[in-house]
Amino acid sequence: MPRIGRSNLFEKFGIIKVIYKFNKNMRNIIFFSVIVFFALSSAIFAYEVKDGGVYYDGLELLNADVNSFEELCCGYAKDKNNVYAKDKIMEEVDSKTFERVNNYFYKDKDGYYYRDASLVDYINDKDRKLVKVSDSDSFTLIETYYSKDNVNCYYSDYKSDKTYIMDNCEVDSLQPLNEYYAKDADTAYYLGKEMDVKDIKTFRVINSGENAEDKYIYYHKGAMTDSKNPVYKRLKGKIVIRTEDNGEAYYINPQIEKIHYLGRPDDAFRVMREQGVGITTANLEMIPIGLNVASGPDMDGDGLSDLLEDAIRTDKGKTDTDEDGYDDYEELISGFNPRGDGSLEYDLNFSNIHKGKIFLQIEEKGEAWYVNPDDGKRYFLGRPADAFSVMRNLGLGISNNDFIDFQ
Repeated sequence: MPRIGRSNLFEKFGIIKVIYKFNKNMRNIIFFSVIVFFALSSAIFAYEVKDGGVYYDGLELLNADVNSFEELCCGYAKDKNNVYAKDKIMEEVDSKTFERVNNYFYKDKDGYYYRDASLVDYINDKDRKLVKVSDSDSFTLIETYYSKDNVNCYYSDYKSDKTYIMDNCEVDSLQPLNEYYAKDADTAYYLGKEMDVKDIKTFRVINSGENAEDKYIYYHKGAMTDSKNPVYKRLKGKIVIRTEDNGEAYYINPQIEKIHYLGRPDDAFRVMREQGVGITTANLEMIPIGLNVASGPDMDGDGLSDLLEDAIRTDKGKTDTDEDGYDDYEELISGFNPRGDGSLEYDLNFSNIHKGKIFLQIEEKGEAWYVNPDDGKRYFLGRPADAFSVMRNLGLGISNNDFIDFQ
């Protein structure tokens, strides 16, 4: 059996070590240290005492003392002489006083240790980087998963089992709300990551757990789920035109309370494609087609642009693709299949669910379609002129009073 080897824990196990100096007037406490290290779940690897020896994942710990050996949790154990992480001796901790505090913390005479429960991620990561606390003297744990120093805020994510610096966190005002959410003066966080929040001043956790709200929006697992704004609920997914100004057009995002200025044809085309989500051709064809005035070249003169015919797979060189005596445009308007026999089969429930969305055909050339909330039909956004035509033909005029609710 291979002999258990001593190793530098900073090199082998990836730890964060923080030294915190207490007030000089406190005689008995000089400092504490927090070490974030990686550990495997005991459900994956376990210690075993047998045949007068101690084994970890089949490897014998030759220096282990059988009589005093004690498995702690999650790939950690100790005896009277050493503390073990897997099959390695941890030289930085004191065996006599080392103990498990809870599922996340350990301590010895010198301080507290925080474990990151995922050895799996870094076993195969030869270039793994250590997270370093910027200011050890000011480091403090302010909640089970949130901590900070004078420079940075940190989050120990129990879901991904990683500790990382929270980007753009305002250290002085960081306030954990529960194990999931926190906020500072300017930003809200879910699992330590920035959230898109409408009103930070009123942001709070509701019903505990992963639900939150602010003055305007409900959130679940860090994402916006529903608006409290009746105007948004009425207009989401629609294209609106400010009738009291210069006729400026905007797309109201149906998934988050956000507006997108459409501007000129090129702007409208770019925005609509940027907001698109992928869809298969089979799913797209569940949604009825809405036909605009032909835009762009129309080789066969059937009222369907060549780009549109490419997207719906009809023959742009023939007025009647399936040669049944009815031209392609007429068949589409009447709900018949222009490529063969029978009617087009639509799923109106599917269409209703996706009203207001913009889809991109992932199996073709990324053609874009807008599902109009008013009629549940999809309209082709082949070129900037098509997007501008959809914007003008389907846009809904609104007053400045309604529009201001989106600001």
